[in-house]
Amino acid sequence: VDLVSAILVAAVVALAVRRAAFVVAALLRPGPLPLPGELPAVTVLVPARDEAAAAPRLLEALSRLAYPSDKLSIVLISDGSTD
Repeated sequence: VDLVSAILVAAVVALAVRRAAFVVAALLRPGPLPLPGELPAVTVLVPARDEAAAAPRLLEALSRLAYPSDKLSIVLISDGSTD
């Protein structure tokens, strides 16, 4: 029983340390962004079904992304929508 308890405690501690490492890494400031000429072209695919009411808000939010507009494409995909 003592061995099982020790293994269980070690596993919980290991997972806690791992989670803490991820939190610290997420909180650290990222390096500077590359220059606009170095950024890749990106296409954002937005699957939507019967989302006519939410689509305008979503597309407006996506249009405010801090990414060069000549390198960003947004594609709204609708399959079988009834609205």
